[in-house]
Amino acid sequence: HKWNSYVEDKFFFHLKLNIALLFSLTADALAYKTAMASDHIALKILGYVPMIVTLVLWSFFAAHEFRQWQSNSATSKHTKTMAHLNNFWNFLDALSLVSIFAAYTCRGLEFLFGFLSVSEGIGETAIHLSSLVMAFALPVTYLNSLFYLQGFEEAGELIRMIIGIIKGVKVFLVILIVCMVGFAAGFFILYENGTDHQSPFFALFSSYTLMLGDFDVDNFRASSSFVSASSLFFAFTAFINIVMLNLLIAIMGDIFDKIQENAK
Repeated sequence: HKWNSYVEDKFFFHLKLNIALLFSLTADALAYKTAMASDHIALKILGYVPMIVTLVLWSFFAAHEFRQWQSNSATSKHTKTMAHLNNFWNFLDALSLVSIFAAYTCRGLEFLFGFLSVSEGIGETAIHLSSLVMAFALPVTYLNSLFYLQGFEEAGELIRMIIGIIKGVKVFLVILIVCMVGFAAGFFILYENGTDHQSPFFALFSSYTLMLGDFDVDNFRASSSFVSASSLFFAFTAFINIVMLNLLIAIMGDIFDKIQENAK
C-alpha cells in the first residue's frame, strides 16, 4: 500500500526524467559537432536544444542528489560525504553528475577560448577535451540508469546479482592486476624495439588483450629474445588465462549461489 501511495509515482517520474536525460545527452554528444560545423543558422540553433534539455535535467538530478546528501544525520561534512558515497548507487550518481558537468565545462571553455584540445598518439589526431570527458560521461550515465531497473522484479534480481558479483571479486581483481602488471613489465623489457609493447601503457594494454586471446606469434621475433618471449607467453597464458580466469568463474559461481540462497 505504501509503495502504491507514496513511492510508485515518484519512482516512475524519476525514471521518465532519467530516460529523457539519456536521450538528450546521447543526442547532444552525437549531433553537437555536426550542428556547430553546419553553415545553416537554424541547424546550429537546433544543435543547442539537446544540450539545454540535458543541463535542465542535470540540474534536477543534481538538486535531488544534494538533498539526499543533506538528509544524512552526520554532523561533519566529510563524514556525511563519505557515508553518502559509500553507497554504490550514490557514488555512481555523483560520478555521472560530475562527468556531465566536466564535459560541459570543457565545452564552454573551448567555445570561449578555443583551447583544451589534446593530441592522441596515433597520427597525433587533435581531439577536444570535452569529447574525451563526454566519452566517459555517456557510459557512466547509462550504467547509473540501471538503478531504476531494480524497480522491476526480473531485472532487479539480475542487477542485484551483478552488484553482488562486483563486490565479491574486488580482491581477486587486485591480485589479477598485480600479476598482469608484472607480466606487462616483462614484455616491455623484451619488446623495447617496438611492436605492441612500445611503452609501459601499451605493454599493459597488450597484456590485457592477450588475456582475451588476442596475440600474434610473429611478434615474438621482434623481441630481444624469441625464447624468452615465448616462455613468458606460455607462463602468462598458463597462469592468467587458465588458472586465474577459471578461478574467477568459480568465485562468481559461488557468489551467485550465495545470492540465490539469500533471496529465498
